[in-house]
Amino acid sequence: QESLLSAEDIENATLSVADIQQTLHPFLSKGTILVGHSLNKDLEVLKIDHPKVIDTALVFKYSNVRKPRRASLNNLCKSILGYQVRKEG
Repeated sequence: QESLLSAEDIENATLSVADIQQTLHPFLSKGTILVGHSLNKDLEVLKIDHPKVIDTALVFKYSNVRKPRRASLNNLCKSILGYQVRKEG
């Protein structure tokens, strides 16, 4: 699975996991619904267990293949919204 983070990004990080958790905490009440793409890994790394998550990678899957798989965010945006999140290549 592709990651947008490089080893250099992680080495140069200025915030700890605890810093990020503290920043996000005010937004994560019981009534908050998190919406994002492939959130499971992000939440796992941040050690955040939130009960209400809508993950577009799980909602929108390729159904015309033998084993349904997750669409990339770029392909999902291209097919539904008509534009690319990032250029290929």
